[in-house]
Amino acid sequence: MLMKRPFLTAAFAIAAFATCMWAAGPSGVVTTVDGVKREGEVIESQTQVIIRTHGVETVLTRDEVLSIDYTAYADRFETALRAIPIDDTEARVTLAREAFDRREYVLALKATAAALDFDPLHRPARQLESLINSQIQLEGRSAPATKPGESDSTGDAPPPRAATRPTRRIRGLDETQVNRVRQAELTEDDNVRIQFRDNVRKRFVDSQPDGNFRAFSSRTDVDQALTILNKGAAEMADDLIIRTDPLGIQTFGRRIQSAIVQGCATSSCHGGNGAGEFRLLTGIPDSSTMITNFYLVNQYTKQLEPDESRGAFAPDAVKMVDRGDAKNSLLYQYALPRARAKQKHPPVRNWDGLFRGDDDRLARDLLEWMNIDLVRRPLDYGFHFELGGGPATSQPSSEPSAGMTPATNAVEP
Repeated sequence: MLMKRPFLTAAFAIAAFATCMWAAGPSGVVTTVDGVKREGEVIESQTQVIIRTHGVETVLTRDEVLSIDYTAYADRFETALRAIPIDDTEARVTLAREAFDRREYVLALKATAAALDFDPLHRPARQLESLINSQIQLEGRSAPATKPGESDSTGDAPPPRAATRPTRRIRGLDETQVNRVRQAELTEDDNVRIQFRDNVRKRFVDSQPDGNFRAFSSRTDVDQALTILNKGAAEMADDLIIRTDPLGIQTFGRRIQSAIVQGCATSSCHGGNGAGEFRLLTGIPDSSTMITNFYLVNQYTKQLEPDESRGAFAPDAVKMVDRGDAKNSLLYQYALPRARAKQKHPPVRNWDGLFRGDDDRLARDLLEWMNIDLVRRPLDYGFHFELGGGPATSQPSSEPSAGMTPATNAVEP
């Protein structure tokens, strides 16, 4: 018995050491000498590096390891999310799935929120968001606040963090209204993704006296959609979902919105609660915000004060966006220096336009957008929307009041 005790003691020590070594390790990325990256819990010894990923362990010798990066996953996630182009919804969903697989639910919801902000009707993002929230409820807690060196698969869960999407105090258009705007701006030259729900194409063909489904379905999706919108029953529009933006909206989002939001929707102008009848949304630059601002500038008309010098045939109102006559639009005139503008922006401290003249890039962008990119047919979005403190709602049309006054910031970022 005495001869066996040292052996047992040594065996117990080795087992204890192994248990300790295999218990947990900090999260990291191991890069091998041949360029392969492996991510997971990293356990280092003098001779080996072990990576545990989803319960699968990979053992490498020290000679096989080029580097180990212990940067926190949350930091890498934020860097990756910021690097995704604004219109790459699929990449955001992929990043969200990765975070979900790691049980980083708050980060996963952040990525799905970013995907839905650009495309509120994106089905995979909506399904993943629902799955994440269901998993949070199933576990009875929010996503764990994992730190470098800790594992969220062992021990008690840290104090819960809020796992809800960020909300706006002032909300933009809802999904149905966003779709209505896209439908109204759709042209035959657009290249957009369209979802036809509830067999709407066959329903439309069956409603036509000389309907031929084979002939109709051979046309492009855009042609089919425009035909249904123009000739079909009104309720069919609800089953025709425009998944991406037509050109007129795309141009606004890429070349116009940032300039007018930075120049006009500041805390001292049209981005505030006291901005009178004309305001713009600031804060998160997502799809709903962008299309809401698109709607607002396209719907706004300013009533002009009586002025005998203008003559009997002079207009008594001016549109913020004048399709086909951009130089006379209120947006173009207000962007000019006051000394050069026919419609002068009300006096505001430190404000004298967004560009100097017609040759400035923003001036050219505005002219091309209003005169070329936007549809010229009469528009009817089918609803009237005003910014307010509650959810976006459709309201009866009303005449706008005159004047554009400074304001405080309208939106909580």
